[in-house]
Amino acid sequence: ARAAGWLSFSIREQASWSFTIGEPRLAYLFPADSPANLYVMNLQTTESQQLTSSRAGILEFDLNATGSIIYFSENGPEGSVNIYALPTLHSTGSSSDEQPGPNSESPEPILLVDCPQASCRAPKISPDGQYLAYERTDLMGQEQPTHTQVWLLPLDNGLPHSDGIQPYPAGDPSHETLQPSWSSLGWLAFYDNDQSAFLFVNPQTGEGKNVPSLTGLPGTWNPNGKQFVTPEIVLQSGSGSPSLPTVESIASSHLVAFSLEADRVQELTMAENQEEAAPAFSPDGSRVAFARKYLDTARWTPGRQLWILQLDTGQAHQLTGDPFYNHYDFSWAPNGSRLAFVRFNQTLLTDPPEVWVLDTINLRATQLVIGGYDPKWVP
Repeated sequence: ARAAGWLSFSIREQASWSFTIGEPRLAYLFPADSPANLYVMNLQTTESQQLTSSRAGILEFDLNATGSIIYFSENGPEGSVNIYALPTLHSTGSSSDEQPGPNSESPEPILLVDCPQASCRAPKISPDGQYLAYERTDLMGQEQPTHTQVWLLPLDNGLPHSDGIQPYPAGDPSHETLQPSWSSLGWLAFYDNDQSAFLFVNPQTGEGKNVPSLTGLPGTWNPNGKQFVTPEIVLQSGSGSPSLPTVESIASSHLVAFSLEADRVQELTMAENQEEAAPAFSPDGSRVAFARKYLDTARWTPGRQLWILQLDTGQAHQLTGDPFYNHYDFSWAPNGSRLAFVRFNQTLLTDPPEVWVLDTINLRATQLVIGGYDPKWVP
């Protein structure tokens, strides 16, 4: 071993170092047909452990950069929804034959956002743990407007400040804003329905950018923090033949990338009688997983299929072929070797959703949980 400095001296004696890595784990919500709780699965053993014991039901969750704190929204009384932090994730349970019960050693959740007269949902933690973004919708009958707004709660390394700093709206309080999402560089993206645009805000510096978008569907950040990919609508003729009159337009959607540095929009896929949604960047930024279905009569299917876009070549490849199933909630493993997703039967709506994991090297997919949804990898 040699020193990294200018004088690259080598060590004078033999030395060794060792470390232990954690087993790959996947957090998810279960079940889909009744109040859900948080579970985490060890992918080596497929054993799961229940992390929460909510009777009202967990709605959404997010994890901090190290996986040491989980943030979740939980149903409260009379239509309210609150947000909590769970400081520790323990190892998985010991039985894989049935869904396990709650772990008695788990710490009590910490109330972060108390919303007795509102629904506070979709928690998203910033990469440095200094802010929690979420959607707040005041309940009917309150003095505040009932449209949804993205709010920001300042935190102290992912936990509440001792001096009780209060949350505040991230955008114009008179506008409806949705879908908060953080970049690795600390930029917050959210959609402003009144402006029909994505807003990009840096809470630390006060910088802001505005990019028009008709679609307003959830997007994904490049891991480098400088590019945001989202579906965009393109209107096309409703007739596939020039000899036929155009009766109406068909709204296709394709993926576009917003560059924060260059202030430009780049088309990533071509919009020709297709519908694309749910993009998710791979950890190294080289690929984007997304859902696609075709809209023309010859190729139409009830469900969207999983596709992978290789950014350096611009080529996209289809990885699933289950026409009746919708594929969504794509989540890449930290090393990019696996991709978790949910699939749902669009023709049998009483069937539960299913959590699957796809090995991106040998393209072999494995079913993990029937009735589970919203999978996220634990760092």
